[in-house]
Amino acid sequence: MLLSRAASIPIAIPLVVVTGAGLRVTMDEFQSGEETAFVVDDVSTIIKEAVENTIGGNAYQHNKVNQWTSTVVEHCLNQLTKLAKPFKYIGSCTVRWENKTMYCIVSIFGLGV
Repeated sequence: MLLSRAASIPIAIPLVVVTGAGLRVTMDEFQSGEETAFVVDDVSTIIKEAVENTIGGNAYQHNKVNQWTSTVVEHCLNQLTKLAKPFKYIGSCTVRWENKTMYCIVSIFGLGV
């Protein structure tokens, strides 16, 4: 789990690639060629920027959760598409509030095409 410095929001980033054959492989197993590599550091940076730009230091507001989650996913998918890698991406985002802590859980899946 990564911790966003600007907002002190824990960001959980599971990164999995599903190949065209439906096989699941970890990022270490998949990173092979420069052009076809799913670079975890690049994806993590994109996710962190999306969360920090969207939620930043805001306090939890239940009426904004749907907007935040949509904006985070849209930003991530747009930035990943700009990388021009041979992947189709699927993303989801959940914002939770427990006691005094707000959690933003972002999942990005890359399907190799």
